Amino acid sequence: MISSVLACLVSAANLLEPPCEVGREKVCVFFSIMLHGISEVGKKSWINVVTDDFVQSLGSLTLHIRSVLSDQVLRRIFTESCDLFELFALIEDFLLRRKVLVYGDVSVESQVLCSSKVNVVLNGNAIMLSEVVASAQLLVAGGGLLASLCLAVDHIGFVCEMSCNIFGMQRFEPSVVLAVLHAFAHICGSRYFTLQQYAVPMTVVKSLVIFLEKQTMSTSSTSSSHPIVETPSKVWLCCTNCPFSEGAVSMEDVALLLLEKLQKYAQSVSWPQESLKLINSLSPRACVDRTEEVSSLREGVLSSGTSDEKLCSLLDTLSLVEILASFMSWSWTFDNIIDQICEWLESRLMEGFSAVIVVLLGQLGRLGVGASGYEDIRVDKLREWLSSHWCKSTFRKLRLPVQLAIINALFGLTPIKFEEIIKDGAEIPANISPSFPANSVREWFFQLSSEQQSLFRLNQGCW
Repeated sequence: MISSVLACLVSAANLLEPPCEVGREKVCVFFSIMLHGISEVGKKSWINVVTDDFVQSLGSLTLHIRSVLSDQVLRRIFTESCDLFELFALIEDFLLRRKVLVYGDVSVESQVLCSSKVNVVLNGNAIMLSEVVASAQLLVAGGGLLASLCLAVDHIGFVCEMSCNIFGMQRFEPSVVLAVLHAFAHICGSRYFTLQQYAVPMTVVKSLVIFLEKQTMSTSSTSSSHPIVETPSKVWLCCTNCPFSEGAVSMEDVALLLLEKLQKYAQSVSWPQESLKLINSLSPRACVDRTEEVSSLREGVLSSGTSDEKLCSLLDTLSLVEILASFMSWSWTFDNIIDQICEWLESRLMEGFSAVIVVLLGQLGRLGVGASGYEDIRVDKLREWLSSHWCKSTFRKLRLPVQLAIINALFGLTPIKFEEIIKDGAEIPANISPSFPANSVREWFFQLSSEQQSLFRLNQGCW
């Protein structure tokens, strides 16, 4: 592998001479060559199954990357070929979006995406590329490359962040998640698990990995009559001594840990002056396909631009709660998370931080709607809890961000659309839940200023 990867580095340096002058283009060429080289070598040890054997084979890649970046000549070639942090961003996008462009015939196994044809001009010739879903092999190879680079430049915290983001992607098969994360652990070693700054997120990651491995083993045992090679991309062959097992806890304990952190951060955070903009960035825009996005709250955290350390910790914890809930059943989420939050928040809605907690409740409620529908008893119970605070005389005394968060959450738990409520002469639909205060919402909306109405409309695109 060492000579193969070194050849990729030299080839990239030659290919990235002018006229290819745009920085991102250089990075893309470099990454493409590296990814192809690693995956081609990996095919020799990959017998159509996502296994720990291929993960272990990435160790030689790590040694080579470190030797390259410690050698002055090769390091110069590397840094002149591409910007390292641009490369990190590209690999992150590749791992999360899971898309590649292919030239030539697309194999039967490849999942071609809608609107997947891209026309480009190469050396004066028009060619057509197909956009396809990256294979598990490519994703693990990309994860191995990222971890190796981060280890070589002492940037392991980025790998910890990527681990959480990968869990936030619902499009990943569990086997692929497990393979990529085991590549991270094998390459980065103990530091992947021991960075104090990432203690809570990594406890969540470790616990979810063990949870998924148990599910995988259970699924394999119930279908043992079928040869394992019949579903090559959906099977993870667990390693003997899983590096994620130390420090992993039950899902109930994870929920308890995160809720305790929420309470701690929420009560100590300095609430920003521009809190309306923050709530707007955290709230979901419209009907977003959960298979296409990182968890909605985590996307909001990334776009909020806040630099307050405690506020960032609060927002990160909110997104971890949403990620945890996305892997558990709706009934489990309601009993272990929502009930606890509602009880704790009951007497704290007057406080500024409560707005982001209500946003979280709305996000979790949408998971319930997706799993069990609007008429589910637990969805209705959450809707009633939110409506009860709307109907209290103290509602108008709540800070405006809290009011907006409550209304946003309510609209996410009912099939009625916002425009149906505020349209002139519109009648309230007969199928609306009795727990939704439609007439009061209309009256409340028209009492807002024009600027506040515009801000509220931003998040009502398809409800």
